[in-house]
Amino acid sequence: MLIELQNITKIYPGNHRALNAVSVRFDTGEIVGLLGVNGSGKTTCSTILAGLHPPTSGDLLFQGKSALSDIANYRRHVGYCPQHPTLNEMLTVYDNLYFGGLYFGLTETKVKAAADRVISMFGLGDYLGKYPPMLSGGYQQRVMLARALIHDPQFIILDEPTVGLDPAIRKKLWDIILELKKLGKSILLTTHYLEEADILCDRICILDAGHILRIATKDELKSEHQQKDLEDIFMKLTAVEE
Repeated sequence: MLIELQNITKIYPGNHRALNAVSVRFDTGEIVGLLGVNGSGKTTCSTILAGLHPPTSGDLLFQGKSALSDIANYRRHVGYCPQHPTLNEMLTVYDNLYFGGLYFGLTETKVKAAADRVISMFGLGDYLGKYPPMLSGGYQQRVMLARALIHDPQFIILDEPTVGLDPAIRKKLWDIILELKKLGKSILLTTHYLEEADILCDRICILDAGHILRIATKDELKSEHQQKDLEDIFMKLTAVEE
């Protein structure tokens, strides 16, 4: 086990309970899909796992020890690609990557080597001198992913990484995500695309109103509900009506 949420509850001002006693583990070299309708708590769960927001109660474990007592060190092992672009539009693509590496404490020499690695991985060589607004949505997403991986994290959080992308770019990102799994990375994938979850994920975690409805492998879910498609299972469990 690499990372584990233990009875995580998050209550926002106004007594809004976004998560209620959520427990889930993330093993090395697996992709876990986090599914849920809007407002189910997916983004809150992702930001707590990223070390960006503290839980109201419960614990976040990294390699069996609480990460909350040394959150800065924990963040060095986590790469987070949020749903919405957060690139600095005043910096070039290369500088976004370079300063992203420095943020995680890499030396100048290591940053340059790491930048070369992710530039090659995401095919960004022709865009290094460009600014984010000059790029298509697909290439901005590639830069976001490259920046999230610049420090070679063990745990990668992808919050709807393919939303709004054309099919060819989506497929390319799928290939990259599967390659990261082969490299032994643990990945949390938040997505609204059930086909995407079916292709990429080893286990599925379904959230509803801050509660976990079910965590299981795809095959377990399909067997339990006698369904071939995750979409039908998801609709059944969350009681979403057409």
